[in-house]
Amino acid sequence: MRSKAAEQLVAEGMRKGFAQGFQLGFKIGEVRGAARVLLLLLEHRFGPLSEATRRRVCGASLPLLELWAVRVLDARSLDEVLEHPPPRH
Repeated sequence: MRSKAAEQLVAEGMRKGFAQGFQLGFKIGEVRGAARVLLLLLEHRFGPLSEATRRRVCGASLPLLELWAVRVLDARSLDEVLEHPPPRH
């Protein structure tokens, strides 16, 4: 039988674990959603994408996906969207 203090510690740990899991799940969903939208934009603008390009987009971080999403508006080619470092104007 656990003491009241032990039960409170377990309950607090469960609350914190749930909150962290929720935040991680939200972040993963945000990145996946951004990748999905970017893939749609890239295909619409440049035509069918290679599997390598799809993997690259799906493995990118949120800041990089956001950078690419802005670039797709003005880029003349897929390579220009995905190049590193950012182009100088």
